[in-house]
Amino acid sequence: MPGLARPAHDGPLGIPDPSRATGTEAEVAYAFSEAYRMLAARISIFLALPMKKLQGLSLQSELRAIGRMEGATPKAKEQS
Repeated sequence: MPGLARPAHDGPLGIPDPSRATGTEAEVAYAFSEAYRMLAARISIFLALPMKKLQGLSLQSELRAIGRMEGATPKAKEQS
């Protein structure tokens, strides 16, 4: 994706840090828009989890899956 930097460290929930985006003003704006979109999707999925039924390792597994969703950084995708 143009303008969407892939930093050495992950941002929140495996989303690339848009503050490290480079390129034109439009490309940097796109990087922030994409990061917002990905973060909003992850938050929505997290809030929909049945917290009362998820405990310990199952909750951790669900959170890792959220972190590996579309757009995740390579480091986040590698985590198991």
